[in-house]
Amino acid sequence: MPSRSSIGGSHPEALVGFRGMFTSNRRPSQFGGVPLRFPPPEPISPIGEIYMATTTVDIRGRLGERSAIKVLHWEPGQPLTLSAEPGRVVVVAEPTGRWTIGASGYLSLPARLRRESHIGLTDRVLLLAAPDNDVLAVYSTAYVADALACRHPDLRAPKP
Repeated sequence: MPSRSSIGGSHPEALVGFRGMFTSNRRPSQFGGVPLRFPPPEPISPIGEIYMATTTVDIRGRLGERSAIKVLHWEPGQPLTLSAEPGRVVVVAEPTGRWTIGASGYLSLPARLRRESHIGLTDRVLLLAAPDNDVLAVYSTAYVADALACRHPDLRAPKP
């Protein structure tokens, strides 16, 4: 096998052929380029800053994702109030809250609230953290699908 110096000389860039590719002595293009039109800015969310994540509910009702909790700066032991309605659980940090963030930093949804919100064990859920309001909402997949179908009727399944 030939030695490295006999293949590329003393310049290692000769081995891969990048010589002159990243230098400023390339000729400028004769074309002026394509003018860019940027899309209009996204409207500001009516609920302020938001953070979203998806996760799975484990067999004990624990949410397998902590990033949304970290965005809210909730620590283990943080007292919380949880309320449920079909499709979602709303979690608010309150000093008189009945539930808390677990010692490992995870949130568990009590069985009664999972039943009321139609969130089953091993279901995928959407977490929406609103730091400006210090609120975490946990949405079932069915709730998210329904909300999207209202906004985008073409996503609805065809009727049999």
